[in-house]
Amino acid sequence: ATKGPCGTEDGGTIGPGGVRGANVGSSPGASQPRDADKVRIIAARTIANLAAREERRPDIVGSLAQLLGVLQPNAGDNEKNGNGGGVSNSQLQRLVCAAVANLSIDSKYQGEVVRLGGLEALSHLSRTGRDSQTLRMCAGALANLSANALLKEELTRKGIVETLVGLLKRVSHPDVSAQVARGLANWVVGTDDLGIGRVLDEFATSGGLTTLLKLGGNREADLTVKKQVGTAIYHTLKAFPGMVKKQIDESENGIQPLLEMKKCAEKEVSLLAESCLNIYNSEMEGVVEAAAP
Repeated sequence: ATKGPCGTEDGGTIGPGGVRGANVGSSPGASQPRDADKVRIIAARTIANLAAREERRPDIVGSLAQLLGVLQPNAGDNEKNGNGGGVSNSQLQRLVCAAVANLSIDSKYQGEVVRLGGLEALSHLSRTGRDSQTLRMCAGALANLSANALLKEELTRKGIVETLVGLLKRVSHPDVSAQVARGLANWVVGTDDLGIGRVLDEFATSGGLTTLLKLGGNREADLTVKKQVGTAIYHTLKAFPGMVKKQIDESENGIQPLLEMKKCAEKEVSLLAESCLNIYNSEMEGVVEAAAP
């Protein structure tokens, strides 16, 4: 599983999956926040930066419920009604997502994020958000949660795989794609060792595999994306060779995306694709032998 803190305006750290943290304090063309919002933005930025520091996370975990409130579907209504909810401000949402992503790097707090409705809040934002860097932070938080093996069954019931796949289909920005690919890779790594194959089955039948194949076959895709795609496909194929082979054969481009990945100059990507092809071909030989008289 791969993790890493999300960068904030002050930090400039390396984001999840090796993507450099964006300036999440401002966005070109963004509307100017009101005075009350400015205070919240400063507070959220401070919390996001503290959450990136392991020794300070215990100090800010108590603010998690309030942070997640900013991302809730009715946050804007709460603000209008004076109920102390969040505000419809992409800059504030971006900082809150960065804080949640940084906090959820630590497995000690991932369960708390889920318990307080973090998955639902992030899923809603993934469906409605428009700012690419906010969605990058959102996907980064989802990817971190996906790495927790003990939460996988609960997160499956709550639709995290569908959320990631839906985000990948809706947003084509490379930074978002890298985080989603990392999340899907985190999702499948190690699940076969835990004996919960039905979780992998959920991944494979939710459209995740087809989406990954399209990403892997895109020659312009970032190398980070291709590495995560290769990892996810390999582990899924390893666990369910017959089912995955069938999905590959029925997909739009068949095995071609894996062949494209094998040509990649990046050795790690090429080796992952070659390993996938070896499993695929072994399964193909098994089918031929079974059909022989």
